[in-house]
Amino acid sequence: MERRALAAVCAAGFAFSANYTNHAPMVPALQGEFGFNQASAGLLTTGIFLTHALMQVPGGRLADRLGAARVLAAALAWVTAGNFAIAFAGAWWQLLLWKVFVGIGTGACFAAGESTVLAAKPTVPGSLEIAVYRDGVRREVLHSAGVPAGLFLLPWKPKTAGDYVLRWTFGDGNNSTQQNPVHQYVGTGPFTVQLEAINAVGSSFANATISFN
Repeated sequence: MERRALAAVCAAGFAFSANYTNHAPMVPALQGEFGFNQASAGLLTTGIFLTHALMQVPGGRLADRLGAARVLAAALAWVTAGNFAIAFAGAWWQLLLWKVFVGIGTGACFAAGESTVLAAKPTVPGSLEIAVYRDGVRREVLHSAGVPAGLFLLPWKPKTAGDYVLRWTFGDGNNSTQQNPVHQYVGTGPFTVQLEAINAVGSSFANATISFN
């Protein structure tokens, strides 16, 4: 699953990045062959960006309805067909037409590729919870907030606790790397507590500010 998701995001990223940049180095040659000016050259980029942007929401809905993998495969085939067709363009307007055509596919690739990756999101601690204990009894939860999704954007799934590192900063000069630390404060605060989750991909943060009366 992880390898398929990684291959999917690489294919989707390449399909878009290659298609909005591939004509730029060829502009002088294309101008010489088709006789268009710089403004028309800029429209080639605008054409693919426009349909790419317009396909974000429809592409996501198609992925939800038909399945991300199926939509991604169809969108990549669409992009491939557009790239073959543009090789046979005989005029500037045909270049623009096929750029617009390809943008539809890259927009769908982007949305479906994201859905495919998110389906393979890693299992990491999902929330930051700070509880107050008085006389050894848990009295209240002051804050509970989801960890940002930065760690969930690539298909990497930890199998053991050793695959990620937790770093707690308690806001009073103390810290911990335990998964569920217990910390006693001196004073009323406020204290800003931060949880950082780190894996091979990067890191995510969650913060909470607490005070004691």
